[in-house]
Amino acid sequence: MLLSDVPPISPNNMVAWTPRSVLVYWVDKRGAVRGCGYMLDRLGGQWEPSFDVAAPGSARVGSRVALGMRSLLRLAIFWPTDAGAIGSLDWDQTAFKWGAPHTAAPAGSVRSDSSIVALSRTEDSINLFWIGPKGEIFTCQGADATWSAPQSIAGPGTAAPGFGLSCVAPTATRVHAFWTGGDGRISGATGEFSSGQARWTASFDVAPSGARAQSPVAALATRPGRIDIFWAGADGAVWSSGWDDDGSGKAPSAPQAVTPANTIAPGSVLNASARLPMHIDIFFVGNSGEVAGNWWDAAANGGRWNAPFTVTSAGATQAGLPLGVAARSADHVDLVWSAADGSVSTTYWDKANPAGVIWVPPKVIAPAA
Repeated sequence: MLLSDVPPISPNNMVAWTPRSVLVYWVDKRGAVRGCGYMLDRLGGQWEPSFDVAAPGSARVGSRVALGMRSLLRLAIFWPTDAGAIGSLDWDQTAFKWGAPHTAAPAGSVRSDSSIVALSRTEDSINLFWIGPKGEIFTCQGADATWSAPQSIAGPGTAAPGFGLSCVAPTATRVHAFWTGGDGRISGATGEFSSGQARWTASFDVAPSGARAQSPVAALATRPGRIDIFWAGADGAVWSSGWDDDGSGKAPSAPQAVTPANTIAPGSVLNASARLPMHIDIFFVGNSGEVAGNWWDAAANGGRWNAPFTVTSAGATQAGLPLGVAARSADHVDLVWSAADGSVSTTYWDKANPAGVIWVPPKVIAPAA
């Protein structure tokens, strides 16, 4: 089973566990890792009360959680600690319990502003990616509590400040990592796992210039062999590039703006989802603290990107806070975001929503921390 059918993106703190359930995890102001979720077969499909997954002080306050779903029976959670290590917990659905906390990467591994990306190529393992203290791009591989030593796939000075890191696995043997570099670059590297030992290419440019300093990056495989990458431009637009990953060595296409200028707030998270093979939704924070988005569908608007829309009113969140998206089915999208007071809210789009209701009114699923 190729688990990147639900494309992992950064920060991937939300997952569609099954077509009838969604889970979300975050770090609160106590440094605890908290979780919440819903299952359509429990409590009328309502979000259940949030709970601590890892004790206060476990995670670096202000950091983001990464999820790796190895199968419908195994889920792993990862977070950076104050010491720059990567902490982790595993959920075993068969035993219906969490395992003991363990360390996936040692202290001093993770830069203080780095996100962590967890990517499941197969049911046997998870690949982790992060930015090191000197701006390197690191990775390691493991399962349960056994992890390989960190490996550098791009050297010091590679990654600019900020959370700009994302990865995607279009097949079980190929991984693409993307990051925000210096001088307005969006760069990437490709790892091949067919021989058992990962072989990484030299880094290449997706966009040689034009990215905003500290731009987020979101990457996903919208359909077999297709890679799409999104980032924030210096002009405040969301930009995109991509290519068909068919092994022919095609280069990324010329970057194009998919929103007008001054659309995405400086420091905003950027997330993307593909609920259908020829459909993409992107979400971000607007300049007034609103959750906003845009969409593309090959069968709509002449195959062009549409006009951006707002999901919430102004002040719902602020740039820099987590924003998660999960598409548990082709007809349903969930959004979850944090507010400045530490509360967590959600809304959803569903094809069956009443006429005139695109996104249902937001509701708080976890109180202020």
